[in-house]
Amino acid sequence: NAGVELTYRSPATGEIVEVNPELADEESLVNNSPETDGWLFRMRVDFPSELESLMEEDEYEFYEDGEDDEEEVDDDAEY
Repeated sequence: NAGVELTYRSPATGEIVEVNPELADEESLVNNSPETDGWLFRMRVDFPSELESLMEEDEYEFYEDGEDDEEEVDDDAEY
């Protein structure tokens, strides 16, 4: 869909320099191949130091796994 405008909240300041044209015909690439063919856009980052706070892949996987392991809190329990 040419002319579609999206708002994206980015962790870095910069300019989008390329949008993935393959997504126009095959939107499922975003979920099925996010690290190779399903990229959204390429960005020129103005301040590379803003990227230092982002998680590495292994940190994200640990964080994501921890989300499932959170214990439910029993509000009626005595401690």
